[in-house]
Amino acid sequence: MKTLQFMYGIAQEHENISHPHAIRILNNFQGFTKSSLKQLENVGWIAVEGQQWAMTPKGYKQAQEMYNQKPIHE
Repeated sequence: MKTLQFMYGIAQEHENISHPHAIRILNNFQGFTKSSLKQLENVGWIAVEGQQWAMTPKGYKQAQEMYNQKPIHE
C-alpha cells in the first residue's frame, strides 16, 4: 500500500518508530483516504488516536518488507 510506504518514510526519520504524527500531514499525499487509514488500523499496522497516527512495530516491519521488495528500475 502506498500510504503505508509513505508513512514508513516518515516514521524512519524518528528514533521511536511509534512516534505520533498529525493525520493532516497525509492530506497532500496522492492516494490517501480516511478509509485507507482505517484499513491500516484494522490490520494493526498503525494506531490512530484523535487526529494523530503512529506506526506500530508490525506495520513498520510490513512496510520495511514492502520497501525492500520494490522493483529496481534500470
